[in-house]
Amino acid sequence: MAGTTRVVWIAVLMLAGANGLVLWGAGTRESALRGKLAGLPAGLQGWVEGSVFEEGKVRNFGGDDVLSRGYERPSGERLWLYVGYWRRQREGQPIAFTPRLVLPEAEWKVVFSQVAWIGGGEGGPRIPVRQVVFERFNKRQAVTYWYVQGGGRVVTDWSVGRLAMIWDALRWGRSDVALVRLASPIRRGEAGAALEGQRRFAERIAPALAERLPG
Repeated sequence: MAGTTRVVWIAVLMLAGANGLVLWGAGTRESALRGKLAGLPAGLQGWVEGSVFEEGKVRNFGGDDVLSRGYERPSGERLWLYVGYWRRQREGQPIAFTPRLVLPEAEWKVVFSQVAWIGGGEGGPRIPVRQVVFERFNKRQAVTYWYVQGGGRVVTDWSVGRLAMIWDALRWGRSDVALVRLASPIRRGEAGAALEGQRRFAERIAPALAERLPG
């Protein structure tokens, strides 16, 4: 038992040390984008570029390359797209896998969460996205997000993504990651419609984003 405990503690310390090296950027190189995020489509299946609704914003997202853009439809629906790309993790910069980069402002609580799937058409890959409904007082907000790491790996879990990032840093010398986040207000309690609208939007924006990430 003592030997097993010692092995566990050694593994924990090694993981913590590796995590520290990643956060300090030691031994990792920058991975530049293949195309500018600003080149992502400003119009998609009835969505056109518009204003960003206030509740959709969060505190400092961070990222080396950032796109923050509002979309709206003639029906009055609004959506905020945020894409943040970290070429590598650095000391003093918000790490991509931080819950506060996904959560709205303070005092919002999670009332629903699920994993949905997008893509898969015409032989393309299916990728998971995390969908969450937040609530504060009498307001509700739908959020869909996912992370894209080296090699096109897609994750929706902060802890899994962080462990995978450490592995990429140690094996490949890279710690780049993109965070994609969609947010929209829920009107008249139509949470399901808001989440489905985000899922469809994600299906259309994901291929264009993949063309710009380093792979």
